[in-house]
Amino acid sequence: MDLAAFLDQATRIERRAERVYAQLAERMRAIPNIDAAAFFGEMAYYSRLHRQSIEERARSDGAVEATPDDDAESPILAVDSPSLEQAIELALAAERKAANWYETIAEATEDSEVRTLAVEFALEERQHVLALERYLGQRPY
Repeated sequence: MDLAAFLDQATRIERRAERVYAQLAERMRAIPNIDAAAFFGEMAYYSRLHRQSIEERARSDGAVEATPDDDAESPILAVDSPSLEQAIELALAAERKAANWYETIAEATEDSEVRTLAVEFALEERQHVLALERYLGQRPY
């Protein structure tokens, strides 16, 4: 996988995470669970920052705009009124999937720049997993 394709996929991963976390924040606000809404809002904010930095990197490397996401709905959002636990479990699965994808790319690529970024992004996704687990109460702070 070349750098442009990697950055394109990473942008789509972060855009989708940002959208899902923002929608979860809205759903938690409607329950109302203000604490959970704030948590998911923060996760959306960090996904947006990461997406923006990836897009900036892609532009500086002369890459074209990221491919638009498909309109397939996330399993998280397919649940009408997810409980907080359901929302976190589904978010955990998505974060783990993203981390695994980055780790697979890091192991498989021969491009050192892609490998470096894939390792960095995998670590970030693992930090998201830890944040979700902590929020769910599975791990101590």
